[in-house]
Amino acid sequence: MKEVFVKSKKISLIGVICILPLAALSIIPYWIRWNSHIKADIKAIKTSLSIFEYNILNSITVIIAPCVLIFIGIIVHELIHALFMAVFTKNGFKSVRLGIMKQSLIPYAQCKEPLKGRKMLVISLAPFIFLGLIPTLYAYAFGNLIFWFTGLVMTLSAIGDFVYAYLILKTGLEHKILDHTNEVGFIIIDND
Repeated sequence: MKEVFVKSKKISLIGVICILPLAALSIIPYWIRWNSHIKADIKAIKTSLSIFEYNILNSITVIIAPCVLIFIGIIVHELIHALFMAVFTKNGFKSVRLGIMKQSLIPYAQCKEPLKGRKMLVISLAPFIFLGLIPTLYAYAFGNLIFWFTGLVMTLSAIGDFVYAYLILKTGLEHKILDHTNEVGFIIIDND
């Protein structure tokens, strides 16, 4: 048995370092293709969120709405991990642990059953594909600012998953691995 992991504090540092480059990689293509629509889209979003008589309440709604979208997205992100874990494990949802890290208040999904690296790679990247990549591609194709924002935020929220995927690829897809209980990483069980 061998532990392969990256400390949570290092993941946070990687996240901070990656925010600007990932945001730029997302913003630039969207801006090039849809810059003439962005002001009108922002105005339409602001108008659709103006549900109160008082401007101050509408301003608060405009600020709170993206926060609610992010919060829901993070929960759905972990549920996607859990769903794929349940599909790939023998015991289904009994092999999935959902929780919230006490120190950071970040939700997590953990697989309690060892799986081959290739399955864990799919589990790791599934939320990015469904919540980050697909909405971003849709936004690029059809000029949807909400999908672009969602795709960017969900891509940024997958940085720990990208590190996990990198560790799997570096270690090898055929190893049987078990999620680490405290860090971003896993324990290599064997190479059956």
